[in-house]
Amino acid sequence: MMEEVLIPYRILKNAPNLHPKGCTEVDTNWKEKERKTKRDLEKINRERNEGEQLDMGTGSEMVTGQTNMKILGIFLIHGSPVFNNVHFFLKACLHIIWQVIVLKSYKEISLQSYFDVKRSLLLCCPFSLHQDGDQSTLYLLKRFICPRNSETTKRIVKAVRDAYGGREKCPFSNAEIEGACKRYFKSLRDAERRKEKGTKQNHVIITRRQNRRRERAERLRKALPKANYTTKCMEKVEPILAAQYMSSEESDTEGEEKVFRVRQLPWQRLKVRKMKKTLEDIYHEQLPDHLKENKRRRILSDVPSRRKPPSNCPDWVIRSDWDANEDRESENERGAREED
Repeated sequence: MMEEVLIPYRILKNAPNLHPKGCTEVDTNWKEKERKTKRDLEKINRERNEGEQLDMGTGSEMVTGQTNMKILGIFLIHGSPVFNNVHFFLKACLHIIWQVIVLKSYKEISLQSYFDVKRSLLLCCPFSLHQDGDQSTLYLLKRFICPRNSETTKRIVKAVRDAYGGREKCPFSNAEIEGACKRYFKSLRDAERRKEKGTKQNHVIITRRQNRRRERAERLRKALPKANYTTKCMEKVEPILAAQYMSSEESDTEGEEKVFRVRQLPWQRLKVRKMKKTLEDIYHEQLPDHLKENKRRRILSDVPSRRKPPSNCPDWVIRSDWDANEDRESENERGAREED
């Protein structure tokens, strides 16, 4: 039995020959969906607090980090075929493109490129698929190298290459795309296992904390060139503007206000904290007024972070009076708690 697939109206309109059997023109409300996409992007800008404003007008503004993944999610929700197999296939292809972009350290990708790739994937996607035994989803109960998953990987590799105009024009090698497929498979399988074990919510909390640390480190790195530091000082400071040197921030509420409770690193010198605060102020000073107003307030927590200094941490970052043995609590007193 063949399943019916819904194709966005604009694709059928621009490519009238692509009318495979079983397809219907039902997605005629794509303009409203694109407007909703823009509204959702604006909402992300307001909620990110420390984020940079995105411009949907020309597609020339650059975005990085977690915002990209949220944008990809919006693009997939609005305007994609709605049946699970095809929707998964498109989502996988876009996710793989993002993974290889990160792998190759492409730091800036324009919004317009996402639109272009998505349109290409819609055109090259197989529109009609068998419900039984199809090769359009990753089979999580098997190994990544099983025949079914290998076939799915081949199709994703081909779709990503075709989306860029062929093998010669694609900026990623087959090995890079396949490696991203493997990571994507592992993330899906791990998510399924967390769901079965009931640890999904705990994982979400930990991931959000880690993301906040990474995003703060990125903000401080952007602010560093604008600080009144000598070249020698910037070279000294830059290595510690990384996630492992950032305090932990926990989302909380105080009355009706949403706040972040900051758990400071007990081993970090006061001058390092002041330096990070200075860079944070420099970064926020350049933001548009509406983003400054939406900044979430941070409150110092009574509970310090439990994370220890990185193994390669410079001596000048660590307090001279900090004793790792005194700072360490016993496992019995601490109990089984997640990493902050």
